[in-house]
Amino acid sequence: MEKKRMRLVKVVSISAFALLVGAFALNGWALNAKGDKDGVLATVDGVKITQGEVDERVSAMLGPRAGMLPPEEQAKVLEQLSQNVLDSLIVETLLTKAVEKENVTVSDTDINEVLTRLKGSLPPDMKFEDYLKRMGMTENDLRRTVTKNLRIQKLVEQQLASVSPPGDADVEAYYADHSKEFEMPERVDVRHILIAVGQDDAQETKTEKMKKAEKIREQVAAGKGKDFEKIAAEISDCPSKANGGKLGILSRGQAVKPFEDAAFNQKVGEIGPVVETQFGYHVIEVLDHMDASKAPLSEVKEKIAQHLTEQKKEKAFHAYIDSLKATATIDANPDASKSDPA
Repeated sequence: MEKKRMRLVKVVSISAFALLVGAFALNGWALNAKGDKDGVLATVDGVKITQGEVDERVSAMLGPRAGMLPPEEQAKVLEQLSQNVLDSLIVETLLTKAVEKENVTVSDTDINEVLTRLKGSLPPDMKFEDYLKRMGMTENDLRRTVTKNLRIQKLVEQQLASVSPPGDADVEAYYADHSKEFEMPERVDVRHILIAVGQDDAQETKTEKMKKAEKIREQVAAGKGKDFEKIAAEISDCPSKANGGKLGILSRGQAVKPFEDAAFNQKVGEIGPVVETQFGYHVIEVLDHMDASKAPLSEVKEKIAQHLTEQKKEKAFHAYIDSLKATATIDANPDASKSDPA
């Protein structure tokens, strides 16, 4: 069954690995950003959040794209991102203090697993030692960061553990109220053999390739598609040859018009006439043709339940953060308040 189009909200949890990569992504924009790096933008129970910290995170989010922004957009984008990052750092500080208060611990096994994943994610030509050097940190620094993020992740998971899954009535109500999310368009399951044509091919070459495609079609049709996968693997110029020519399930608009028209008008199991597109000549077989329909509740029930659970977790997460804020002393832009006249 193909993947449904239902849009699902991701589980609200702190991914230690994502935080790690985000916090230490490498680029030079932050080094050149203007502003007082030591300026305090906020304090959370006495813990300072500086302009430099915000700049680092914004830099990590934008990467090389920062220098590509038009001047008229740059200030607006940076202002919005900076505010989002500041809010995120306030939440991270609250969670860090909560981790200490709750004495949340993680195992060396979990820490080593994240470090192993990080090392495995580096480009093939980059050594781990070079990565640390470029970041200006030691492996111990990195290990401390991983430990901190894993403790935060564990704390959040503990806080969300009590969130219960939705009942059948809730799932059925969502299915009824969001009917369009489960509508599926007309689709075809199709495979093909491509004889590619280059832009510089002479007409004589194109004619020869067309004849080749016609012979392939005759061969496949004579065998009623029996040897389709084998022939596709040997002859096709499309990467789909690795999968016997299978392109998978397509809906209208996912293929060039001549190919789409042929695929949606051929009978299932039929080897249609050779089709010419901008890519060359195609021998097409339709394996299945599915009319537009609505996915039955039985097929999407699990996904809906997961979606509703994730919504509840998101709500619970925000409620937990609000409770931390309510008991904390948060001073936004303390430096500015100091400069105000008495």
